[in-house]
Amino acid sequence: MVVCQFFLRGNCRFGERCRKEHPMSSNPTSVLSSTKPTEGRESRDEDEDAVPLPSPPISQAKISEEMEGKWVGPMPAQQFIDSFFDSNNPPREKLDGYVRNWKTHSKSVGTFSDATEMCNRVQGLITTSEAAPGMKVYRVLPQYNAIDYSPSETTLALYADGDPLHLESMQLCITTKLSTPPKQKQKQNEHSNGDDSHKEYCEISADLEDGTEGCALCKDELVSHAKALLNYQHRTHVFIVHMVDPYARLIRFDRDGAIVSARFDYREHGEILLEFLWKFSNATSEARGRDPTVRRATVEEAALAREKLAKWFKYHKRPVYKLLIRDKELGGSTERKKMEVLVFSPVFRQLSLVGGATKGYVGYDPGTDKIVFVKDAWRSVDPSMIKETNTLRAINSAGITKGVPVLLCGDDLEGRWQSTITAEYSQKEWNIGGHFKGIGRRIQTRFVTDKVGRSIEKFKASKDFLKALFDAFRAHKVVYDKCQILHCDISVGNILVTADGKGFLNNWEQARSIENIVSGPHRDFRSGTWRFMSASLLLRPKKIHTLQDDIESFFWVPAFMILCFLKHNWTSQKKLIMESVYDECQSNVRTDGIVLGGTGKFNHLAYFLPVNDPLVVQGNKPLTVFFERCRRLVLAQHLAESGVRASELKFKTTERDFERDVYRALRDKAPSNPLTSHAAFEAAFVEALAADGWPVNDSAQGYAEEAVQTSAGKKRKADEMQDYSDEKSKKYQGRRT
Repeated sequence: MVVCQFFLRGNCRFGERCRKEHPMSSNPTSVLSSTKPTEGRESRDEDEDAVPLPSPPISQAKISEEMEGKWVGPMPAQQFIDSFFDSNNPPREKLDGYVRNWKTHSKSVGTFSDATEMCNRVQGLITTSEAAPGMKVYRVLPQYNAIDYSPSETTLALYADGDPLHLESMQLCITTKLSTPPKQKQKQNEHSNGDDSHKEYCEISADLEDGTEGCALCKDELVSHAKALLNYQHRTHVFIVHMVDPYARLIRFDRDGAIVSARFDYREHGEILLEFLWKFSNATSEARGRDPTVRRATVEEAALAREKLAKWFKYHKRPVYKLLIRDKELGGSTERKKMEVLVFSPVFRQLSLVGGATKGYVGYDPGTDKIVFVKDAWRSVDPSMIKETNTLRAINSAGITKGVPVLLCGDDLEGRWQSTITAEYSQKEWNIGGHFKGIGRRIQTRFVTDKVGRSIEKFKASKDFLKALFDAFRAHKVVYDKCQILHCDISVGNILVTADGKGFLNNWEQARSIENIVSGPHRDFRSGTWRFMSASLLLRPKKIHTLQDDIESFFWVPAFMILCFLKHNWTSQKKLIMESVYDECQSNVRTDGIVLGGTGKFNHLAYFLPVNDPLVVQGNKPLTVFFERCRRLVLAQHLAESGVRASELKFKTTERDFERDVYRALRDKAPSNPLTSHAAFEAAFVEALAADGWPVNDSAQGYAEEAVQTSAGKKRKADEMQDYSDEKSKKYQGRRT
């Protein structure tokens, strides 16, 4: 087979006719690693009305850190195969006919001069043995790109016959390495970059599930493969084969972690690898990990989507998919509502492997001829987490539609693989690896809402962003007054602006009612996004989330916006402020290891630290006055709370009990506390927006772009771990999806 390299990238202008029109590659069995546009390119190429909910990619150096404690194994290899594939399909007798031939081939592979030869022979072994019917195996060429996916030259990929050779069509990834380099290359490796040489050789134990053993670079590589397939395909799980001669391991990744088989000698026991490849190739697409609720759009549907979504997507060559969305089962004879929405690539996706893995789509609903927003995520079943669809139904049922998403359809998806299973297997007697505290299972949920917005960061005048912020604030007030629900994650990313300039408060997945917060299941992690959480929540991990915490976040959002996007007298100190106020943390204070913050925020409120002078926004007196007025309100609230904590309250048996007493005492003193209600902040908004002196052309500028990116330092985890659910991530930051 001869393949055009431009066609593999997906950018040959001749398309399927390229074999007639374009010079061919001299490497007939290779396929490029990634043909999908990078996340960065998608964000830049989309129209301003797209939904940008920024989530920074995890750095390559820390790529497997999110999987700490989430490698479950070693599961007996035969049990691994039997658990995840139908034992009767295909018939065992048909499989047995290939075993003897495979054993002969696997035992005769001989020695390898280098890793490339091993890769080629394994490729030939799979092909000649017919171990993967209906599939073809290709070598993957390395290609560095912005999605942090760079497979080594000794990686193999399985594609179904007839599928395009694109990343989004890859079925299975097989990594191949030698355990030690040949003697002639050992001296070369002594002077080479360790990471580069590791792509072909691994001399460390192949253990994955034991956190104290194994190769961190192997884990990085495996996680990189799994992330690429799960994040850039519509998948529920993914399988990977990891081979370090003469051993192999089978791995299954889902949004909770990875189940790894015990290692086996593929030369002596090649029938194990054969059976896995055979069962994988003959399994249903759902068992292999394809999401059964998603299908490729027809030619007519794709053309319609390109027409209707042209405003949001400038590049129309990406595949169009149809997403199935259903309401929850209501019981009785009531027919469940169903929608089928046409979408391109997500306008937002979280790049983490484990966690909520949220994807957001601007979509077209042919049934109503309307543009809608689709959210797809793997929600936690932690009893303290309320389903976002239930929260939105409660809000909308109260007659609230302004400033909040209106739920049109959707709920949890049904199906065997629409929930994760890794945590379930962590209880098996053979597991020495990942152990999940509490409930680790996640369920895939998908729903449609009415509002499509752009980031509040993309403002053309500072007054515009404050208006949009006020819209979200008023929506928060109405929801609290009518439903007694707190959002619990007020942040820049969760406040969006519609095409007509109206702001709305999005992403209610962490929301809870006051009743649920006080008397419901205990939430053993802090809620919110680190940079915008109240100082008290950052400093006191067991604190009960209150209205005052949400209102304080409405201060940190404009404070952050001013720092990052407008000119002011603190501009020269923006990086220092970002590090010491928004990203400040202390990891060695508590004996339980929980990371604390908030001290930098309190010092900033009280003394303007790390700078000496009050903030002055250049040429913008209304915004300067607004900032100062809100700062004083937040500071007064902290002083009032400090007074209560220093009063006659006695520390009880647990930190949580003490925080409950503080909560009750503050509630009793409510009339004297400045943030008891929305009123004081609302008055500040109204006065500022009615004031004269607003500039008309002070659009958002990237004055603090470098500071935002490089202040990561010691607090990088606050952003990177927003999507993890393990105990370590909970200590760093409250955001859980």
